[in-house]
Amino acid sequence: MKNWKPVANKYLVQQRSTHFAPQPEELKVYSQLSKKLFQKIFKRKVRPTILVLGATPEFRDWGLSHKCNVLSVDINKEMVAGVKKFLQIKNRKNEKVMIGDWLDLPIADASVDLIVGDVSLNNIPFNKFSLVLSELKRVLREDGMICIKEVIYPDKPIGIPNFKQSVSLYRKNKLTAGEFYVFNRFYNFRTIAYDKKTRRLYAEKVFDEFDRQLKKGLLNQNEHEELNKFRNKIIHTIFQEKEYRKIVLKHFPSMKLYSSKGKKYYKNIFRILLIKN
Repeated sequence: MKNWKPVANKYLVQQRSTHFAPQPEELKVYSQLSKKLFQKIFKRKVRPTILVLGATPEFRDWGLSHKCNVLSVDINKEMVAGVKKFLQIKNRKNEKVMIGDWLDLPIADASVDLIVGDVSLNNIPFNKFSLVLSELKRVLREDGMICIKEVIYPDKPIGIPNFKQSVSLYRKNKLTAGEFYVFNRFYNFRTIAYDKKTRRLYAEKVFDEFDRQLKKGLLNQNEHEELNKFRNKIIHTIFQEKEYRKIVLKHFPSMKLYSSKGKKYYKNIFRILLIKN
């Protein structure tokens, strides 16, 4: 939790969202995946209830714009306060924001139709991952769904350039700033920053490596600043795809992984997980 306070500060002081904020093309995928579920619920003349894992303003607005009852649960008070200025919808009578732990959600059994999140489960330690999945299953209705964007290491890294290749492609305008950041922040320095035993990726080690690449002259100042925009000490739990599937399928009967169209780094690292109860 303490490592998220500087991230919350970016909302409060710098007034900017994080690099994990759901992008418009991602929200379209969420809308497409949930369309049939929402139609089915609206036929019963009731509002769907969605649970947002975290305080993500884009998802909270998305839920209200789809005429849902929105529940938001975040353990960090600073984050909840920090994102308020990014909320776009003024009428929030159908929203309830709670401070709580995803391991013990303050929500009744089988009361949620859809659970959404943005790199949410990546914040759960390896030894508690199954416990969180059990808790999500508890609150999810029998025909409910889970849609969460996750950082997942592909079993085959097709389309992911190494560090030197990414710098070259970025300088030739063949990689976007987002792609340049994501490849190097989450993938290319795993030998230094990733603990295979605990499945933890240490952000602090990655950003320290960016500093070393600058000193070596392999990054210029502008490139270093681009990579350093969201410097933090967050520790993420990241699984290989094969292991991720195995763990999830122990709790749920089916799962699929989706990508935002046209974004290679989403296809290979950021994936939208779809679970049907």
